[in-house]
Amino acid sequence: MIAYEDEEAQQVKAAQALYGHIHINGKLPVSVNSDYVVGNGLITQSTSSFLRVRPEEVGMSPQKLGEIDKIAEKAIYIGATPGMQVLVAKDGKIVYQKSFGKHVYREDRKVENSDLYDLASITKVAATTLSIMKLVENKQMSLDDPLAKYMPELIHSNKADITVRNILLHKSGLKDWIPFYRYTMVHPSVYDSIYSTVPDATHNTFVGNGLYMLDSYKDEVFKQIFDSPLGTKGRYKYSDLGMIMMKEVIERVSGLPLNEYVEKNFYRPMGIDRLTFLPLDKFSKEEIVPTAFSPDMRKGRLQGMVHDPAAAMLGGVSGHAGLFGNAESLATVMQMLLNNGLYNEQRFLEEQTIREFTSYQASDSRRGIGWDKPENSSRRINPASDYASGQTFGHSGFTGTIVWADPKYNLIYVFLSNRVYPDQENKKLIRENIRTDIMDKIYESFLKP
Repeated sequence: MIAYEDEEAQQVKAAQALYGHIHINGKLPVSVNSDYVVGNGLITQSTSSFLRVRPEEVGMSPQKLGEIDKIAEKAIYIGATPGMQVLVAKDGKIVYQKSFGKHVYREDRKVENSDLYDLASITKVAATTLSIMKLVENKQMSLDDPLAKYMPELIHSNKADITVRNILLHKSGLKDWIPFYRYTMVHPSVYDSIYSTVPDATHNTFVGNGLYMLDSYKDEVFKQIFDSPLGTKGRYKYSDLGMIMMKEVIERVSGLPLNEYVEKNFYRPMGIDRLTFLPLDKFSKEEIVPTAFSPDMRKGRLQGMVHDPAAAMLGGVSGHAGLFGNAESLATVMQMLLNNGLYNEQRFLEEQTIREFTSYQASDSRRGIGWDKPENSSRRINPASDYASGQTFGHSGFTGTIVWADPKYNLIYVFLSNRVYPDQENKKLIRENIRTDIMDKIYESFLKP
């Protein structure tokens, strides 16, 4: 390996090349001796999802990005979250990737960049919406198809004419959620009939922490959704219930379970290995950040099983929650979308599909199709930085996660945390505006360097 100066910049680039973070394509411009002659040189490919560069190389201020550290450290100091991962990528290159804090309070295990977090509702876009985009593009389904086309059990219900588009816009009239697990805890006898501490012929649905649910109770979950009252269709109301049903639609149309469909069509061919449902099937528990402590029917530390109880009762794979990942793997999905569907010279989605799903759909809601976007009304609270362009799309998660991609600036921001550990009533991360303050610093690093 030859570098022509013994300066810090060359040292960093040489190390990145040797570790495979950047490719090598240089040729000797002169002969060194008979063994190393002009024109010699090896060509290598990057083994990393992203190139890693200094902020200055993409016009960003390292000093301004350095202020992210202070905000992250403040969040941990005030008890907003035990730890976090923060990643910033611009122009297809990672310029900032750091982990802060511990897995949980008062323990020694530090957060690593490779650790997996429960992404919560980011599942809605990084798995469910992504799959629908592919199925619509392949003409296997239409956004304006009624849900009953794929779920005949809805034909004689009040949900018969709800369309796929209604659900993805959160304008279906469905309730926001149903506390399914609470019904299983109304009386000890009910609890004991539904749950078992050992799997048996009728209790095989693992919900976490040594607890197995009655397999047939999944039918009760869907029955409660089917029988639930409807509000005003066409009025925006964020709902988990529609995305739970979208998993069923995806699976009936594709013939594959949701986790297998998204793995086969996106994650595996993209080389993403740390974005998955059911992480305990693939990773050791130590690599997964604990999410909560005794949050529902499951007692003790919840680690490696989805935090959302409805998703747990559905076996850990649902359309609204269940996905685990680290910041870099999630950023890889977003980069493919910023690349207009291309990644590693392979096409995953068409540019027109991405533009349609990630654009504003109505003036009375900031939502795209499935995707969240910056607020388009000054009368409502903006979930993103005010610097973000109107092209920006992403989503947040209840566990303290958020991801944004801004096509105007070719920018990606990922923030992952377990702010719900040990108690989901901890709202400091939201109240102190931690995630948005970090996002402001990212934009200021190149808009106001």
